[in-house]
Amino acid sequence: MGYGAKNERAPQEVPMARRPRRENNPRGLTHAQEIEFATVRSHKASEIAYNLCKDISQTCLVINGGAATAILAYLAKEDVDPVLYQSAAWSLALYGAGAFFSALMMFFIMQTADWWNYFWYDSLYPEDGDEVDYQAGAEKFHFWYYVTFGLAMACFFFASGNLGYSLVHAAKPLAP
Repeated sequence: MGYGAKNERAPQEVPMARRPRRENNPRGLTHAQEIEFATVRSHKASEIAYNLCKDISQTCLVINGGAATAILAYLAKEDVDPVLYQSAAWSLALYGAGAFFSALMMFFIMQTADWWNYFWYDSLYPEDGDEVDYQAGAEKFHFWYYVTFGLAMACFFFASGNLGYSLVHAAKPLAP
């Protein structure tokens, strides 16, 4: 049924961290060089990914926090249409939620970097009985990083749309 002879089984994919060392090394590296390469690669990849994603998270914090500050400054001036207060309250709540999701983004990217470090360390020094799938853990946290990025941007989009709609419809006509 499927893979060949009756009693023949399909080959199982071996996770990268559990693959045995190859006898024929196409790069011609010694074991010590392979360890050094994996270590340097892990550190550099983690550093680049963490710094980039940290900057994106901080940008989301600044966008949502700056918008909330602008609303508060606008409401502090005189002659604000009272209709805007309810809309401004909802927008402030959404901008606050966007800032919260941005903080979660920072946590998730930190966890992603940690789990990838565990993965690379485990690929160099596998322990018998260690059944933790570090790659799956890193991918899980990376997925949640993307989710929180989408939520932070959705909060900004809907808060800005809500406030913009209210400003357009609550605006007092200009005196001639």
